[in-house]
Amino acid sequence: MSNTANMPMLTYFRRVAILAVLEQRDFRYLWAAYIVSHAGDGVYMFAISRFFFEEIGRQQDTTAAFIAVMVPILIMPPFAGVLADRLDRKSLMLFAHVARVPVLAALFVVGHVAGLGMLFVAVAGFAVTAAGQLFHPARAAMVPNLLARHKLVAGNAVLMSGEYAIGFAGFYVGGFLGVAVGGLNSFGVAAVAFSVAALLIYRMDSPQSAPRRPAIGPGKRRYARPIALVGVAIRDVAGAVYFILKHPLLRAIALVGVLYVALISSLITITVPELMRETLGAALRGIDFPDGMRDIWIFLALPAVPWLARRFGDGTMGVLAFAAMGILLGLLAVVGQTWQVFVIAALLGVLIAGMLPLRSLVQAETPDRLRGRVIGVLAALNTLVSLGAVLILATGFDLLEFVPLYLACGLLVVVVGVVLFSLREVREARLTASEHE
Repeated sequence: MSNTANMPMLTYFRRVAILAVLEQRDFRYLWAAYIVSHAGDGVYMFAISRFFFEEIGRQQDTTAAFIAVMVPILIMPPFAGVLADRLDRKSLMLFAHVARVPVLAALFVVGHVAGLGMLFVAVAGFAVTAAGQLFHPARAAMVPNLLARHKLVAGNAVLMSGEYAIGFAGFYVGGFLGVAVGGLNSFGVAAVAFSVAALLIYRMDSPQSAPRRPAIGPGKRRYARPIALVGVAIRDVAGAVYFILKHPLLRAIALVGVLYVALISSLITITVPELMRETLGAALRGIDFPDGMRDIWIFLALPAVPWLARRFGDGTMGVLAFAAMGILLGLLAVVGQTWQVFVIAALLGVLIAGMLPLRSLVQAETPDRLRGRVIGVLAALNTLVSLGAVLILATGFDLLEFVPLYLACGLLVVVVGVVLFSLREVREARLTASEHE
């Protein structure tokens, strides 16, 4: 009798696609580091959000909070992608975690000894957020270095499960710690989490990096010149944008991402809390309930995603899920019952999980030497569009009514979904053979 036969749990893991990928040692360390890092992010976001909320409540100064939290998220991803393509990805991820530990330790110690000032927290928060942005393009670009093409959807499903389950819990773990032992201690907990994540990344066997090319001119390296560095970064980002625009499938996926954050995610972020407050009372923090239900259903739906992607095709599945979100918005407008936001949030979670193959197609269709910067450009584009859509909706909130807004956005999403489905590049995009073939 084989050893496997004596290990029923291992046999079960190998039959479940999103668990079988964890047999790959380096990917298992990457997955564990991502979960721990995401939990640390949640604890850190609680701590800094609590500080800014308390300080802004007294000073009405939002500039420091915006700079500390939003500016790195807006400007860093494309340049982090450049670094992920030109430097060793394992080392870059390691630096992203190690660099945050002393800053968080300083916030913890100074806060207990002398108290924290707004400027000090803003500068430290900027450094922590900026360093954290280095991790994500490198992590996403490394996945195809560790897993075969046909395992990408399963691998990303495992990572996504950590993102939504552990990351969502991390903020509330931070809240529990803040109530139990004080908000400043959350900075210390985040420092410990990032230290553990760094150790897990260090344990990976071998560095994974893209083929290197000279920065400027044939055979020359001028990394020491700041102006040359800026020029290289801008040129690399522009090259990534050009590659996305000329690639039919990536261009379509970019359009799906932009329309999702502009017409679905941002719309729900603004309107759902208001719908919930109107129904269940002004004191309710309405966004917590639908967000939590959405994240739970994303987690529950993820095990089925690799099987569905094989059955229907990765590109087809992603576009169908996107179009179905438009139908949900239209139904919400037509029905007009705000309590059904709960049901919509649950179904939305399932459909977000269904769009996961599109992420995997970006990784598979982008050459290794361009993957980090392409992922970074797409992330920055989605963040900018989301911020712009939220600001527009918030500014004109009193002039907008929910029913026509949901109906118009839903119809537009469905129309775009039909157009995308008509594209052969999208319909035929696959990471592995279909079950019908």
